[in-house]
Amino acid sequence: MVTRYRHLLEPIVRGRVGVAVTVAALLVAAGIGGRAGVAVAVAWVLVSGSYCLANFWCCRETHCLVTGTGWTVLGLGTPAVLLISGGAVGWLRVDVVALAYLVVLGAGYGVEGLVAARTGRHFLGAGGNGAEAR
Repeated sequence: MVTRYRHLLEPIVRGRVGVAVTVAALLVAAGIGGRAGVAVAVAWVLVSGSYCLANFWCCRETHCLVTGTGWTVLGLGTPAVLLISGGAVGWLRVDVVALAYLVVLGAGYGVEGLVAARTGRHFLGAGGNGAEAR
C-alpha cells in the first residue's frame, strides 16, 4: 500500500515537475491569502511530507527522513497553532509556511550530504536503492 501511494504521487512530487507543482501551490496559496491560503499551503506540505515518509519507508533516502518528518510536523502543527491561538497568530502566513518548507528541504539535503560524505551513500541502512534507481 505504501509503495502504491508513493508511485501515485511520485510524478507530481519529484524532480522538475515537483518543483513546478510546489511553486504553483505556494503561489496559489499566496494569491488566496489569509487562513484559506495557509490551508492550501499546508495541504501541499502534507502531500510532500507524506510522500517523503512513504519514499523513506521504501527506499531509505536520507533526505526523505528529514523532509518527510519535518513537512509532516509543519503540516500538522500549523493548523494546531491556529486552533490553539484561536487564529490570533498574525505572523502565520503563507510566506512563513513557504520559508519553513524551504528550511526543511535544505536541512534534508544537508543531512544527506553529511551522511554521504561520511559513508559514501545517500541512503540509511542496508539495502537502500533510492527512487533514482527505479
